[in-house]
Amino acid sequence: MIEPELLKILFNNLPIGLSFFDANKRCICANQCTIKMLYKNYNDNEIYEIYDNLYNDYLSIIHNEDKEEEVKNFLKIQSDGKEVTSNIRLYIHDKAEYRWFSSKKTVFKNHMYLLMLEDIHDNRTMEIQLRQETIKAEEACDHKSIFLANMSHEIRTPLNGIIGMLTLLEDTELNDNQNDYLSMIKECSFNLMTIINDILDFSKLEAGRITLDIKPMSIQECVESTNDIIITKICEKSLEYLYNIDPLINYIKGDTHRIKQVLLNLLTNGIKFTDSGTVILNINYISENEYNKLFELYGTINKYKIKKDMMFLRFDIEDTGCGIDDIDKEKLFKSFSQIDNKITYKIYQGTGLGLAISKELIELMNGCIWLDWSEIGKGSRFSFILKVESYNEVNEILENNNDSILKDKNVLIVDDNLYNRISLTGMIKKWGMRPYAFSNSEEALYFTKIMQFDIGLIDYCMPKIDGPTFASKLREQKEYNNKKMPLVALSSLGEKISKTSKHFKSYLIKPFKESHLKKTCIQLLETNSFNVIKNETQTKIIENNSYQNIDNYIRQNNLDKLKDDIRILLAEDVYINQRVITSFLNKMGFNNIQIVENGQQCFDLIKEQDFDIILLDIRMPIMNGEKALKLIKNYYNIETSKKIPYIIAITAYCLSDDKEKYISLGFDDYIPKPVSYMDLNKCIDNFIKILLRD
Repeated sequence: MIEPELLKILFNNLPIGLSFFDANKRCICANQCTIKMLYKNYNDNEIYEIYDNLYNDYLSIIHNEDKEEEVKNFLKIQSDGKEVTSNIRLYIHDKAEYRWFSSKKTVFKNHMYLLMLEDIHDNRTMEIQLRQETIKAEEACDHKSIFLANMSHEIRTPLNGIIGMLTLLEDTELNDNQNDYLSMIKECSFNLMTIINDILDFSKLEAGRITLDIKPMSIQECVESTNDIIITKICEKSLEYLYNIDPLINYIKGDTHRIKQVLLNLLTNGIKFTDSGTVILNINYISENEYNKLFELYGTINKYKIKKDMMFLRFDIEDTGCGIDDIDKEKLFKSFSQIDNKITYKIYQGTGLGLAISKELIELMNGCIWLDWSEIGKGSRFSFILKVESYNEVNEILENNNDSILKDKNVLIVDDNLYNRISLTGMIKKWGMRPYAFSNSEEALYFTKIMQFDIGLIDYCMPKIDGPTFASKLREQKEYNNKKMPLVALSSLGEKISKTSKHFKSYLIKPFKESHLKKTCIQLLETNSFNVIKNETQTKIIENNSYQNIDNYIRQNNLDKLKDDIRILLAEDVYINQRVITSFLNKMGFNNIQIVENGQQCFDLIKEQDFDIILLDIRMPIMNGEKALKLIKNYYNIETSKKIPYIIAITAYCLSDDKEKYISLGFDDYIPKPVSYMDLNKCIDNFIKILLRD
């Protein structure tokens, strides 16, 4: 047992203040540390007098801002007997300053209280300094983001004019040299736009301003939408593009925009660094165990809680490009880093932000990304994994709604490429059909003699026996089994294909959409007609991305007069933008257009005249677009007899996810700058569909 004298020595030499009080708040005893905190000079003869006044003396050195709370804490511990800890400032005479202390009050039996005081000033000061530094850093980050957004606006404004006028110039008669110059200027303009977008995205990620928009989405539709963007570049470089999505993957809960952004980044890189050969996208369902192993190797902190219906997805993007050497591998995923290969540098310049942004976005979605392999002269494969929720409500509906005409039909697949066969097999199985895939025509022809098929999907260009030759040999067979089997030709973009071939009832251009293949199969099984069924979307791509959907829709419905009757008000302060947008509208056939230069003029004019569409720039002098929108909405709420126009926001101010922001403000649609003919056409198309529906 420890002797009382030794306990007293320990008590008085502790580095924290200890004092005991009775129920009347009179101090029973206090150690030396407490006495020194409260009193500058004292002697042992005064100790009992000190004890009588210690509670009040303690309150007297508490900072005025903390005193009331500390008194309440003492009352609280007396009433409920629970321990209370707080951080307070005490005036220390020796230091002649207020210092931060941890004040802990504990109840003992017989209504005794223990007060413990520990000096935490240095740690607390450091905390406050860190907090202040963090606030300063966040403010600096905010200022940088705002500065970049403002700079983006200033750069996009002239760029809008450049790209817009180049689009209009394309429709004029130019010689070959002029077309080359035009093509190069346009490519440089779009490259500049990509750089601006990369810098803005990186800035938002750095500031923690990007939030995910998690909602039900289709992986298939997300990939097909990405394919629509990259297909022209693939065609220009005569590359083969293959993609395969595991049939187990359908609808999930995720951020379509961000997943698409990552896929676009990685696929664009694959295309950029590949001069010949293939770019492949594979998306597979993996087990939770495999996911965890990969995350241990390549991931950071896994913050996503495992839920009941989780899916674990692996994405692989592979190319046969130039490859990456060991030195450059270390720089991947770092901001503003590029490969140093002297041969490729001049050709493949960029911001060096693409992979860094992809990494940040994937980690934001609780996944991880890595370079799976790369070899100089042979190519590379980038991989990433995501953990997502399965959206079973839609998946169950899809499973129960397979078209009966497709169920149990035998499908012949002939394609020399393994990935194409896997992809087609996966799609076909989803619809309840039975796929039989062959890598060469000879083997497939043999099986057509002994087995009945309902439809054939035939690659147009294959070694030895190509698609047309296969079809011809099939029709010449003595066996009757498959002579009348409808055949679909599958060709890559850029391949010359006879669209009137007597052997093929339909053709699809790779990469085609799953929905187009399904629609084609249904049409072929429902009809005995040998007319060629054209794939409208792919034909549109072949015809140089011609967007004439509004014109066709109106002509088909005998509504040519509609364009003349539609009144459009454009509120835009920059002359070149006025010229570009009105020229686009004129090109679409809309000529009833009025122009104002600010929101105030726009508001004044809508009170005098009726308009069907208002194109409202967000950033204008005198009155901006957002304020003008509020006034316009309020005006039409009062003037209920008037029909409110379709109001479209136009902005180059790209700090956040703009479309959702402006739709929530009350705009009907949104166009980012630089305004493209396609985006404007799409918005007007949306309005016309609403108009015709009403």
